[in-house]
Amino acid sequence: MASKIIVDQLESSGSNITIPTGTGLVVTDGIAATNLSGTIADARLPTVPVAKGGTGLTSLGSAGQVVQVNSGGNALEFATSSSGDVEKIAVGGSGTDVSSFTVTTDKSLYRHFEIYVQSIPTSDGAYPRIRLRNASGDLNVNNYMSSYVQTQGSGGSISSGHENGNAEFRIGGNGGYTDLEGHGFHIIWTPYDTRYSQSGGSYNANLMTWQGYRIDESGNWRDIRGAGHYKAIDNSITSFDYFYNTGSIAMYNYTMYGRKV
Repeated sequence: MASKIIVDQLESSGSNITIPTGTGLVVTDGIAATNLSGTIADARLPTVPVAKGGTGLTSLGSAGQVVQVNSGGNALEFATSSSGDVEKIAVGGSGTDVSSFTVTTDKSLYRHFEIYVQSIPTSDGAYPRIRLRNASGDLNVNNYMSSYVQTQGSGGSISSGHENGNAEFRIGGNGGYTDLEGHGFHIIWTPYDTRYSQSGGSYNANLMTWQGYRIDESGNWRDIRGAGHYKAIDNSITSFDYFYNTGSIAMYNYTMYGRKV
């Protein structure tokens, strides 16, 4: 039969009470927090499992990582943070006159691009244009097809533009150059990429669509909807220039988002 020592007080004349190896100390009713003091060395602290409200992790991840459930669904792990399939990848802008600005993409990470643009020309009556680029510069060749439709006038009349074989996309009509005039667009662009080419034939990419507005030199409001296609197989295109057919850009801002491959 096991032995018991029953006491109502336990004292030590030294600094420690030693419990021999193989012997445990069980406090049936717990120890009140007011009776605890001192610290516990880190090495003595156990790893708290998920079942007990912990993480089961014993290290710190890298900067920017998040904690997620692993593929097996049975533990937590560190992983690179992701904002999903759509990410903001570039912003730009200037209030100083520039002849054009370039929007650069990364086709290795993204398949489709959305660009929000606002711009004001340096002179009245300027028309916005877009020209594709590769590492060698502008693709100033007659491979651009584009068209747009505009609603205008007090009666809501329709005007349009149509081009087949120009040296740039012609994306809208004339705009004014003072505050609260000019142009704004939501552009969706899918560059050509050999990874997505059709078997046994060419692939109709380098597609650009847009929707936006223009406010002309008389302060008149016009909405715009259009589309364009670069009719050449060219996998080297990774950027485009935005500019006006005459004069320069007095002000512009853009934000670009990418949809992952």
